[in-house]
Amino acid sequence: MLLRKLLIVSIVVMMGFYSCSPSSSKAPASQGADLILKNARVIPMTDPKLTYQAISIKDGKILRLGTDKVVLQDSVSTTNVVDCKGNFIFPGFIDAHAHVGQYAAAMYNAARLYGKPYGPVNTIDALLDTMKVYTNRLYPNPNDTSAVLGNGYDDAIITPHVHPTKEQLDNISGKHPMYVVHSSGHMGVANTALLNILGFNSKNATIKGGTIVQGKNGPTGLLTENANIAAVSYMGKALNISFDSAMSNLLKAEKVWFAYGITTLCEGRADPGTINLIKYASANNKLTGDFIVLPDYDQNKFQLDSFYQYYGHYDKPYHHFKIGAIKFTFDGSPQGRSAALSQPYLYPPVGEKKGFKGNLIYPDSAGYFLSTVFKRGMQVHIHVNGDTAIGQALFLLDSLKNQIPKGAINVLVHVQTCRKDQVAKLAAAKNYVRPSWFPTHTYIWGRWHIDTTLGYTRAQDISPIKWGMDMGIDSFTIHTDAPVTEPDLLTAVYSAVNRKTLFQPTTVLDPDQRIDAYNAMKAITVNGAAQWGELATGKGTIVPNGVADLVVLNMNPIEIHPTIIKDTKILRTYKDGKLVYRNPIDPIKK
Repeated sequence: MLLRKLLIVSIVVMMGFYSCSPSSSKAPASQGADLILKNARVIPMTDPKLTYQAISIKDGKILRLGTDKVVLQDSVSTTNVVDCKGNFIFPGFIDAHAHVGQYAAAMYNAARLYGKPYGPVNTIDALLDTMKVYTNRLYPNPNDTSAVLGNGYDDAIITPHVHPTKEQLDNISGKHPMYVVHSSGHMGVANTALLNILGFNSKNATIKGGTIVQGKNGPTGLLTENANIAAVSYMGKALNISFDSAMSNLLKAEKVWFAYGITTLCEGRADPGTINLIKYASANNKLTGDFIVLPDYDQNKFQLDSFYQYYGHYDKPYHHFKIGAIKFTFDGSPQGRSAALSQPYLYPPVGEKKGFKGNLIYPDSAGYFLSTVFKRGMQVHIHVNGDTAIGQALFLLDSLKNQIPKGAINVLVHVQTCRKDQVAKLAAAKNYVRPSWFPTHTYIWGRWHIDTTLGYTRAQDISPIKWGMDMGIDSFTIHTDAPVTEPDLLTAVYSAVNRKTLFQPTTVLDPDQRIDAYNAMKAITVNGAAQWGELATGKGTIVPNGVADLVVLNMNPIEIHPTIIKDTKILRTYKDGKLVYRNPIDPIKK
C-alpha cells in the first residue's frame, strides 16, 4: 500500500511539474554555457512551489533556469550537456556546524570505533578487539612504545552501556600511551601509560574545567572536557603526523563532505594547527570547497587580532577560507552526561553521585571572554547543550547586546535541552542570536535520553525546533556535528521531520515537535547561507548569477514519504559548476 501511494504521489508530481515551472527565469540573452543540466527537476529553494527543468552554468555561476528548450539555447559546441534523467537538483548543502578538521585528524589516524548507524562497533568486546587488532597491525614490534588512538566509541550504543577502563586498555598494551575518544568529542578513556604522562594517575589529580573521573582505586581512565582536551592535545603531538599527511587527510575529508552533498564546509572548533593547515591549503590552491573556520577561544585567545583580516569573507587569491566566528564551549554532551542541566540526570555518569547536573565550563569568566571578541568586531558561536548553559549564554548575550557588532549573527549551537521559556527568549533576541539545532539526537540517542540521561518527560522535547518556528524563529539551521556522526545532513533532515528513535523505531519523541520537510531542507540550504552571511552570493538557492553549488538527488525529500528521507541518495555534487563527487550508482552517463 505504501509503495502504491508513493507511486501515485510520484505520478502526480510529474504531471504537475511543468505546470508549476515558469518557462524561464530572468536571464541574459543566449550565450555559451560551460555546462547544462537538463531533464531534471530543479528545486531552487526560493519558493515552495517553484521548480525548473534545466540549468545552464558558466564560469561557476548559474546562467539560466527554465525548460530544456529555453536553457538549451545556451548550448554551444563546447558545452557539456548532461541528461539528469529526471533526478532532483537542490542547492549544495551548507554545513552550519561540524568539525571537518577534527574529522580529518581522527578518522585517518585512529582506529574507527563507531557503532550504529555508521559502524560495527556495538559491544565493548568489539571495541577492545578493534583496538587490539589496530595496535598490532600498526606496531608489530613488541618493543615499540608509540601512541595509539581510537575514535568514535559511544557508551550509549555499545552493550553493555559502559566506558572502557584503563585496565582494559592496559591489557591491550601497557607500553603504548593509548586513548579512545568518545563520539561526543567531550570525553575519552586513557590507559595507565597515558595517565602517567599527563600527571592524571592519582586520586588527587584535578584540572580546571574538566574531570579526571575517580573510582574506588583511583582514576578509571575516563577524562572529560578540559582533561579530555589535554589528552587529545598530547596524542596529536605524540602521533607525530607529518604536514603532508595532515594535508592529505584534510583533502580526503573534503571528499567525504562532497559525498554527503555539502559544498560549504565548517570546522567548528579549530586549534591553531588546524587553522594554519586549512589556511595554507587555501592559499596554495588545494581546496575546492569553501571552508568556514571557527577558532576555539581557549586555544587561540592570544591570536584574536590576527583573525579579523579573514573574518566574514573568503581569503585571496583562492577564496576558500574564511573565519566565520569565534567558538566558545559552555558545557559538555547530553548523551555523555556532561552537559550542564538545571535538574539532575536520571542516572549519573560513572564517578558522579545521584543528583549530578553537569558543570559549566566557564562559571564566572564567560562574559569577559565574549566581550573581548565583540570588541574586536567579530561574532561568536557558543556550544550549549544543557538548559543551565543555554540560560547562561542567553543572559550574557542580553547583557552584552550593546557590544555586539552591527550585523553579527551569533549562534547557539546544539541547544538540545532548550526549555520552552528559553525558546521564547531566543525568539525575542533573534536579531542578534539564532539557534543551530542537532536533531539527529532524536534518532540516534532518543531512547538513551529516555532511559538513562533525561527520563521520559524531558527527553520528549529535545531539539525543540517546532517551538522555535511557532515563536517566529524561521532562520534556524540544523547540523551534524561530524565526527560525532558522519556529515550526514539528510539524516538530520529525516530526524527533524520524523523524530523516530533508531533503537526503537516505534518511539517518536513528542510528535508535535516534528517539522515539515521543506523547512528542514531550508535549514541546510537557504538558512545555512544566511547564518554565514552568504545569501548575496546565491548560496543556499539556485538563482541566475548565483554560485553553481549543486547536489543531485535520486528522490525529492520534500515530496517523498517522510520515513524514507534518510534513504535518499546523493548522486552528484557540483562545486562552482565543477563535478566534485559522483556516486557509483549514478545513472547519469556524463
